[in-house]
Amino acid sequence: MMSGDGLLHDKSGVAPVIGVILMVAVTVLLGAVIGMFIFNMDTPEDNAPGVKWLFEEKGIIVINLDENREEIELEAIEAGADDIKVKEDQLEVYTTLDDLQSVKEELSGFNVETSGVGYVPKKKAEADENQREKVETLIDKLKDNSEIQSVYINL
Repeated sequence: MMSGDGLLHDKSGVAPVIGVILMVAVTVLLGAVIGMFIFNMDTPEDNAPGVKWLFEEKGIIVINLDENREEIELEAIEAGADDIKVKEDQLEVYTTLDDLQSVKEELSGFNVETSGVGYVPKKKAEADENQREKVETLIDKLKDNSEIQSVYINL
């Protein structure tokens, strides 16, 4: 057994500073792991928390209305469209993700401008004209930011 005097002259130990640094590193790592679980940051980006639950992922087909609108609507309904909306001189056809390709093929005889996957609001929010202008200004600024790929709104 070693006496107290032997500890002062033993050179095979670890310096107290190393013990403190090691303890700080373990504490920081433990805090980071706990924080990830508490704030749900361990999920992939697709499942990141946010307002994504307000929107539903849908297939969207935009058709220019230079042809017979009723004919396009009937064809879209027969092909399996979930919803159809008229916006100015375009018809927006909404489908489930599974039906997007088949509905697009059925409507290929018409003037299809774009088709793809997008987010559609489950419920529209209400806003007065002043609020709408502020939101539109914000959206324009967000779209000008090169880091932002897409913006969806429920107004």
